[in-house]
Amino acid sequence: MLEPDNIVANHPKIYQRNRTLYAIVNPVETVITKNESILLGQCVCRNEWSTPLNNIEDGSYALIRSNNEMTEIVSDSVGSRTLWYYSNKDIFIVSTSQRAIVLFLDTFEFNDKVIPWMLSTGSLGPDFSWDKRLRKLKASSSLLLDKNSWELEEKANEISFPKSKRSFKEHKEVLLNAINSTFKNVSFDFHKWILPLSGGHDCRAILYLIKNTVQNPGNIRSITWGLADSLHEKGNDAYVAYRVAQATGIQHKYYPTDISNETPEVILKRFIENGEGRIDHISGYADGFTIWKTLFEDGVEGIIRGDEGFGWVTAASSLRVRYHLGCALCTDYSNLMDYRKYGIPEQEYPKYMLQQDSESMNTWRDRLYHQYRIPTVLSALSDLKLGYVEQSTPLLSDNIIRAVRTLPDWMRTEKLLFKKIVHDFRPRLEYATSSATSAPKNILNSNDMVDLLRKEMKSPHAISLFSAEFLEMVAKNALISQGDTHKPSLRDKLKLLFIKFAPQWIKNRIASNRKLAVDPNILMFRVYVIIYMHRLLSK
Repeated sequence: MLEPDNIVANHPKIYQRNRTLYAIVNPVETVITKNESILLGQCVCRNEWSTPLNNIEDGSYALIRSNNEMTEIVSDSVGSRTLWYYSNKDIFIVSTSQRAIVLFLDTFEFNDKVIPWMLSTGSLGPDFSWDKRLRKLKASSSLLLDKNSWELEEKANEISFPKSKRSFKEHKEVLLNAINSTFKNVSFDFHKWILPLSGGHDCRAILYLIKNTVQNPGNIRSITWGLADSLHEKGNDAYVAYRVAQATGIQHKYYPTDISNETPEVILKRFIENGEGRIDHISGYADGFTIWKTLFEDGVEGIIRGDEGFGWVTAASSLRVRYHLGCALCTDYSNLMDYRKYGIPEQEYPKYMLQQDSESMNTWRDRLYHQYRIPTVLSALSDLKLGYVEQSTPLLSDNIIRAVRTLPDWMRTEKLLFKKIVHDFRPRLEYATSSATSAPKNILNSNDMVDLLRKEMKSPHAISLFSAEFLEMVAKNALISQGDTHKPSLRDKLKLLFIKFAPQWIKNRIASNRKLAVDPNILMFRVYVIIYMHRLLSK
């Protein structure tokens, strides 16, 4: 039930000893196990990583490790891989899959706190799960089960950005040393691993760092995906990635995502079930996961992703911080401000996500990126692929994150220091200025897709979760694409000119407190995800 439905998955790996049982769905050799312990990702440990309470020096990982006395689950500095857990007086369950726990318990208790978060962010929110009994292990945390007393003890390290008096040169040296140290301790067999390559700094850095540590760079395999036409558009992710691969002499392959034989029903089913409805970012999956099926059947066992935490974009207000990080509230959007009148539960904003008195806006922004965006949004995007392949995210390693948190705000803003480091790498090549994938609203506004989503708004299951007034409003506002028949107005043209030529400080000032609206088709899709997951888990 948990395997992707478009592949013949590997036989599950099942382990049972004494009172401990685990199973790995569609296991690949890149997932490391030892006795009762499982390592997801990669870590550096001077002692045995599989022994509870042993210190982890570096890595990007989620650990489940156990012996006769205790079981410990551990997250890395940013919670790059999500572990969910449940416990009562008889059983302790931990899994990367919420659905697995619900299936094992054979009951489901819907958590309506996720509803406003899915509507405003397209995610489950900071610490919530579909089932109110499930808990999420937070970033930089561990949970210890004493098997004799059957008591749980949770330890969470404070996520802080301590001030440092280092010079720019010293900061650069510390960060570069942390990056080099991490990459000296990772190795990839490129018969099994591939590098997704875009036109940005993150995967470029990974490529150059790996290329300098392997004996035969020609063995490195990379891929890019996006719209078929993107490969020929200058400045596009696909166009730039192809030329980077050529210049560095690595193998490269492009996968178009707008070519699919699947129906809208299958595309949505596969997207929601593979990711368990944790995220609404459907852009790269309009092919119905054909790319991931192909990679799995070609023997690819792992991907090296460029997820990172070097800093985030300039923000002119707390509202813009919430928008940029994907943690805006319903009240932050003009078309969701009155969400409570539709009977939708009140949205809860955890205290730890508020800006502290001692924090500048930019420090708060980057703390939220580490404490919210990576474990909530980026980890959810990882879940979409993990049914097919294992994943490594070396730029999220503990050593690198610790170095980043000592940087002053201005070196993190727009990832300034990291970009300067990458600019020193050779050969110097252009960076992309546009994405190769289609915007979500372009995928969700076809006739067939809108008809499917609108039909669900009238279903008995939808009516059991939402008021008829809310569902009618959502369905009525959805738009169907008019293709290329729409000609830009004078206002549209002036707006584009302003975006292109106006100084950034003017754009920031104008945008600082202007409320946006959630795209109506994206909003309808988010409602669909809630209905779909409620129905699926209720079964």
